Amino acid sequence: MANVSNLKKIKKGEVRNPNGINQYSAMNELREMLEASNFAIEINGKRIEVDTKGGNVRKAMFAKLIQMATDGDMRAIQEIMNRTEGKPIETVRTHEIQEIELIEI
Repeated sequence: MANVSNLKKIKKGEVRNPNGINQYSAMNELREMLEASNFAIEINGKRIEVDTKGGNVRKAMFAKLIQMATDGDMRAIQEIMNRTEGKPIETVRTHEIQEIELIEI
């Protein structure tokens, strides 16, 4: 448990971990790398050029996902189905019914 006496209120604009990982710079770097590259996918023998310049990164990712699904990748098929049809409701069945004991704290 934390020692409350050691806790100090953070001031507006104060950075507590200046050498920590900057998540935004990593995301921006990845986005720049994706936008800088062009690639082609092949679906049913037809070659499709995908231009990622101009912010079409999502379109390029979807195109790659579709290519993977048409090549028989079950995880890609599952992802497309989950995104378009919604995830199926999962049920859990048990062999015996147990009463839940409530504990007041």
